[in-house]
Amino acid sequence: MQHANTDSSASETARPTRQTRILTAIGIAVASGLVAYFAGRRQGAVPDFLYPWTGARLFLSGVDPYAAMGGHRGAAPPYDEALFYPFTALVALFPVAKIRYEIAGPLFFGLSSGALAYVITHDGLWRVHVFMSASFVAAALLMQFSPLLMTAAFLPSLGFVATIKPNVGLPILAYRPSWRAVIGCAVFVAVSLAIFPRWPFGWLESIRHDKRVGAHAIPLLQFGGFLLALAALRWRLRAGRLLLAMSVIPQQLFFYDQLPLWLVPRTRQQSIALTACSQLAFIVFYLLLKPGDLVVRSAYPLVVGLLYLPALVILLRQPPRADDSSGVL
Repeated sequence: MQHANTDSSASETARPTRQTRILTAIGIAVASGLVAYFAGRRQGAVPDFLYPWTGARLFLSGVDPYAAMGGHRGAAPPYDEALFYPFTALVALFPVAKIRYEIAGPLFFGLSSGALAYVITHDGLWRVHVFMSASFVAAALLMQFSPLLMTAAFLPSLGFVATIKPNVGLPILAYRPSWRAVIGCAVFVAVSLAIFPRWPFGWLESIRHDKRVGAHAIPLLQFGGFLLALAALRWRLRAGRLLLAMSVIPQQLFFYDQLPLWLVPRTRQQSIALTACSQLAFIVFYLLLKPGDLVVRSAYPLVVGLLYLPALVILLRQPPRADDSSGVL
């Protein structure tokens, strides 16, 4: 009975008006865009957005981006690493590829965040805690795709964006599978192949380079990560499928790829708890980081211990057959 009351609290919350949702989305879009803008102007800052944006510009100039951005030793960003993004990500950035990077990145991230804010408040404002999480802050600082990808969890018609970053997109498709999303993905990939037929070969070569560098890791294989297999006990739930898929797919264990974990909470209290855990993880990460440490790898145990495992606890406290209809648009 206690579980039923807890899980019904989100649905009992009065839905905000369309005007409230629009104003919330505009506010978050502007604030997010400004954070991304000033973060990108920091001395030495190299946001991840720079890489697919440069790749899109190279292709539109007639250059193979995978060959040009091959991770050349000693090269300056963005030519210092292989282009890990599929060509679908570059296609998504075509509309802003001709805009100056200092404007294109914040504009793209701000619009993505605003779209997420609008869809995520469909059944209440309690989900906005995600924008206070360390995962969202990290995404803003690096101008990542994760807010845009997360919108597909609420709008199956946007399912095609899962192809932009498959290691984050596939768990979101598992969260809310639909033929509309699958067909959208197939069409978007087909369009990208029609534009640049040989891009999969360049992308696969980049992935092989990533395996040598070890930039991505599987949460399940990290210290304590074996516990995440318990998410299979809730495979009937959308959140259970999401968490299980995220646990076995390689990703950057540096907060921003974990933004979809905020689809697991079903109540305000759970959302606040996960946000607080993420903030604690980021603070501890910052305090423990020493000169010479590998920045991303230093975050691995904290991301697993203070993001994944709390999300697992939240999931296991939910009834095995809870109503998963909330949030559908």
